[in-house]
Amino acid sequence: LHLCDRRQRQMCIRDSIYNTHLSFERTELRTNQIAVISKTLRGKAPCLLMGDFNILDFSELDGFQGMTPVNTAQRPIVTFPSDDGSEYPYLDNILFSASVECCWAKPYVQTVSDHIMLMAEVTVENPEV
Repeated sequence: LHLCDRRQRQMCIRDSIYNTHLSFERTELRTNQIAVISKTLRGKAPCLLMGDFNILDFSELDGFQGMTPVNTAQRPIVTFPSDDGSEYPYLDNILFSASVECCWAKPYVQTVSDHIMLMAEVTVENPEV
């Protein structure tokens, strides 16, 4: 993840970058996890949330009110190709708050995980230095 302000300086957003790994077992459990995380992040801006969301449908991300995902039904990025040929583009994502703009997002193939990582560049309005 590359963070930059409008003047293209590399920046750091203190206390505003979060990582998660939601349950793959049950939708109900993920819904509860999403509610807790959403409540924790409410009002925090700029804010980024990234990780393995394990969602079965992009609509599960609706629980993250005020956050915009980079991996969407309109622009899916495959992050977990399976052995049987089916693809699960929903698993991994980066969500950002209203004061953050995503310049681009793309897959980053590597060998340390069975997932394909997401890489993105974002622009932050009025970042704290």
